[in-house]
Amino acid sequence: MENTKLIELRRVYATELAAGRYSSAEQVCWLALEICGYRGAHRKFSYWLTSTRLKEGTWKEVAWLWKWSCFLADIYYELGKYSEAEPVYGRVAVFWKIGRAS
Repeated sequence: MENTKLIELRRVYATELAAGRYSSAEQVCWLALEICGYRGAHRKFSYWLTSTRLKEGTWKEVAWLWKWSCFLADIYYELGKYSEAEPVYGRVAVFWKIGRAS
């Protein structure tokens, strides 16, 4: 995992968000998620969040994925893309519950 790159992207994300450039912030999220290991179609992302690969990752990797997933869902919500935000929020919540139960 490229922690330095993800930290830099977090700064870029915050800058784009503060400037109200939600579409640019969304692109930053997707770039970060690709660095975290997601390579599939955007519409299949919420399903991937519960995949075996995610469950087997280290907690440090999972923390990055969880953070960027939440950022992405927040952006979708801000853009009014509720049908895209809700599944991501749902998957993150389920995964969080599973992680806390372990």
